[in-house]
Amino acid sequence: MEKKRLFGPDLVRALACIFVLGVHFYLYTGFYDRPYQGAAMMISVPIRMALMTCVPLFMMLSGYLCVGKKWSAGYYKGLIPILLAYIVSGIFCVVFMHFNEGIPAGPLSIARRLLDFTAVPYGWYVEMYIGLFLIIPLINAGWNALPKGGKLCIMLAFFLLGILPNVTNYTYQLLPDFWLATYPLAYYTAGAWLKEYPVKTKSLWLMLGWIAFSLAVCPLQYHLFKSANFTFSPTNYFYSMFVFGGTFCLFAALIRVKGEKLPKWLKWCIERISRLSFCIYMLSYIGDAIIYPRLCAVVPQFENILIWHIPCVIINLIFSAILAWIVEFICAQIMKIVPVIENKIIKVKPTFEE
Repeated sequence: MEKKRLFGPDLVRALACIFVLGVHFYLYTGFYDRPYQGAAMMISVPIRMALMTCVPLFMMLSGYLCVGKKWSAGYYKGLIPILLAYIVSGIFCVVFMHFNEGIPAGPLSIARRLLDFTAVPYGWYVEMYIGLFLIIPLINAGWNALPKGGKLCIMLAFFLLGILPNVTNYTYQLLPDFWLATYPLAYYTAGAWLKEYPVKTKSLWLMLGWIAFSLAVCPLQYHLFKSANFTFSPTNYFYSMFVFGGTFCLFAALIRVKGEKLPKWLKWCIERISRLSFCIYMLSYIGDAIIYPRLCAVVPQFENILIWHIPCVIINLIFSAILAWIVEFICAQIMKIVPVIENKIIKVKPTFEE
């Protein structure tokens, strides 16, 4: 019997996907070409910071859902659907870029772009996820062998190594920064922690915490960028302490939602976005490249373009979801032949789960 889907993880995944599209609005509309001055920037910066929880929500959800996984000979087969979806999405994007930007789209060019993760302009996420997926059994083996105090220490250690130095070391180095690239593990272990030890704080206070973290960083951003163009920095990116805090609060509030009182059509939409979220993320570049150049040509002033934020996200979400459904259908047809290939060339070895 098929295991019943939990609404909480679907809600987290769907909202993270929508937030990705929302934060990309600022990438293509001139936000990063302006100093932190004027009403438009005062409104946009905290909204952007709130939306920057997008990818961290995915990372935290991985810890929440995967903490119980153990190594087995079949574990790494779980990468096949992700890699296949990436390959098909990458081909879609390269073909689009060929007609839109004139880049080569021959077999060798596509293969090279797939291998260096430039076939999809947002392919860095796939590169990160592959590495995380490969080491999850190792992380879980250590994590699940520890008592509660040990798990707390591990979570705090990854926070200390991958998150906190991005703020404390902005001007002078106060903490070791060699391990900054491990910030996904801070989110993974935080998700694993929330799986075992859910936060009991009321959801309203958690949502207010998410908003508070998004607002708290704004004075620092104003100090840094009041005279220079706003740009990505350790204080406002995924590895920022403020983004981590906001993500923790938002995730803890969303993951507990049952969705029992929501209309059936809304629950269906959230579940479909959740199921298609990876491909929507990858393929949203096509919508970005179609929508924003045309929008900016018609509405060149950033102050006037803000009212188009939500409409652009909705349009791109629908468009990317349609493309994602097509990619999902293609991948499903290809996956039907995978068991045949496995039976012929893969000999499954004993598992270490027993």
